[in-house]
Amino acid sequence: MRQWRLPAHPGWHGLGQLTYPLYLLHGLAGVVILNPFQHQLPRGLLLIGALAFALLIAWATHIGVERPLSRWLARGLARRGATPQPVQPLPVSS
Repeated sequence: MRQWRLPAHPGWHGLGQLTYPLYLLHGLAGVVILNPFQHQLPRGLLLIGALAFALLIAWATHIGVERPLSRWLARGLARRGATPQPVQPLPVSS
């Protein structure tokens, strides 16, 4: 069976960092965007707006919560003698 791979691109890493906050917060986009405007706007526009809002709050959560928290945890581990190992990216064939 032939294996399909995404082409190498630096943007995939950034999008990959948004997957968990997007998973956690995508329902909020539905409540904030879809529910109030479902009868006033076309569905396509609602979908684009909800997706944009979900990506925006996922990005803000990553920048404002995940990054600072991971630095704080790394410092705490370092004080206790543990050294966190960086995660190695998966090899990408081009």
